[in-house]
Amino acid sequence: MKRIFATILTLATALLLGPALAHAAPPAPQGKLVYSDDFNDKGAKSGLELKLGGDAAFSRGVHGPGVYQMELRQPNDTRTVLFPNQTYSQLSLQVDILDYSDAKTGDAIPGLVFRAKDATHYYVALMDPRKQQFAIRKLDGTTWSDLLAWKPAEVIKSKDAHNILRVDASGDTFTAYVNDELVGTAQDSANPTGQIGFLVTNVDATKPHYHFDNVQVYSTEPGPVLTTGTGAPAPLPTSGVATPGTPLAVLILALALAGLGLALRRPRATAKEE
Repeated sequence: MKRIFATILTLATALLLGPALAHAAPPAPQGKLVYSDDFNDKGAKSGLELKLGGDAAFSRGVHGPGVYQMELRQPNDTRTVLFPNQTYSQLSLQVDILDYSDAKTGDAIPGLVFRAKDATHYYVALMDPRKQQFAIRKLDGTTWSDLLAWKPAEVIKSKDAHNILRVDASGDTFTAYVNDELVGTAQDSANPTGQIGFLVTNVDATKPHYHFDNVQVYSTEPGPVLTTGTGAPAPLPTSGVATPGTPLAVLILALALAGLGLALRRPRATAKEE
C-alpha cells in the first residue's frame, strides 16, 4: 500500500512540476560580461558598417532610438555584418531582434553569426519569426550545411514582438535559446574561434527590415580593446590655443613669482622718509 501511494505521489509531482521544469530558466552564462552595446552612441563602439540608405540591394546602420538595422531590398539574398574587434572561442552571445518590416509577407530570417573567419566562413543561429522555426547552419565558402536542421519553435514570437536570441559556444558544442527557452544544440569543430555579427537572409519578402539591439557578450576570455575614431588625432585649431610648450598655468605662475621678487627687492621706507 505504501509503495502504491509513493508511486502515485511521484506521478502527481511529475505532472505538477513538469511544465515548470520544461520552462526552467537557462543556465547563467560562463565568464563575465566583457562587451555590451545598445547602439546609443551611433555605432562608434561597435565598429559595424554604417551605410544607411546603402545601395540598391542593402541598407545597414544605426538609427534612433539606438538600434542597428539591416534591410535587404532584393529576394534570394543573404547579408552579414561583422564586429571588427570582437573575436572569441568561448562565449555567450545575446541580442534583441525585432521584425520592423512594413510588410511581413514572404520569408526573411535574421540570425546571430559567431566564430566567423571572414564573411564566407562562419556559424549562424537562425531564428525565423514568420514561420516560428529555428536552425543552426555553417557556411564554408559557398557551401551551406545544417548543423541543426530547421525545427518548429513556438517560443519564437511573431509579427511586432521582440525576441531575445542567445547562443553559447563552448569547445565544439553550441547551445541556443530564444526568450530564455532552449531551442537546440549542435556540434562542430571546424572553426575554433572567430568574430561575431548579424545576418539577414531574404527568401522572397518585400524589403525585410530587422532591428538588432542590446548586444551582450559573456566570456571567460578577455574582452576586446575598444577604439573609436580613426586612431589618428586631428590637428588642433591654430586660434585660441596657448603657444605649445608654454601652458597658460606656467605663464601665470611665472608672472606671480616675478612680481613677488620685485616686491622683496624694493627697499623699505625709513621713519624719516615717512
